[in-house]
Amino acid sequence: MARGTTGSPAANRLPVSLAALLSAIPFGIAHIQPEHILYAAAVGFLLALLYQRFRSLWASIAAHMAINLLASELPVHTPVKTCPPPWGLQ
Repeated sequence: MARGTTGSPAANRLPVSLAALLSAIPFGIAHIQPEHILYAAAVGFLLALLYQRFRSLWASIAAHMAINLLASELPVHTPVKTCPPPWGLQ
């Protein structure tokens, strides 16, 4: 969405990094939850650079899918270390 609305037209007139930043802002805002906006904007910036490098949405779509997979599966499969109970309270 952000790549099609601000990424391509802006890239024709602006430096790539500035166009990527302008594309990343709506990408971050589109993720709605305040705690995810900055992270999503940073990811959007990298995805925009990926799009500019390969001139294909498929590269950034594949990267976005990989990031979403990691974000959804990694917390589930990461063991949580717990502190042992204090002595005598087992």
